[in-house]
Amino acid sequence: MNVWITICRKQSRCNWCPEPIEKTAYKVVTSYYRGRWLVKKNYHTECWVNQGIEAVSKRGIIESRGMQRMEITDESRIMRVSILRRRASVIQRIKRATTKNDNVKEMIHLGSLLHKLKEEIEPHGGIPDSW
Repeated sequence: MNVWITICRKQSRCNWCPEPIEKTAYKVVTSYYRGRWLVKKNYHTECWVNQGIEAVSKRGIIESRGMQRMEITDESRIMRVSILRRRASVIQRIKRATTKNDNVKEMIHLGSLLHKLKEEIEPHGGIPDSW
């Protein structure tokens, strides 16, 4: 759909309200193809805005982007982020140790750290599904 504002060169009828659009007044023009036919509609500038407001109010706005925020306190959120960062560090160290084929003691130590982090994060919103 193409939309533009222009000055009315001859009197035309508004598609939103029954009043005519007077000559030399501003109007909003829309054009789109329905099948192979070009459909043009004229609106008063106020009618165009009112039509948009009414369409938005009918449709309603439901936010669906992103992840919903957890219902926890700010202190708990700070602790949770800190635990998540420590887990990321441990995972990084595990990946580095597996590529070097380091000793088994270090791998066992890092595994026990992961287990402790699971216990720590439980009271701060629960264990994430990705763990």
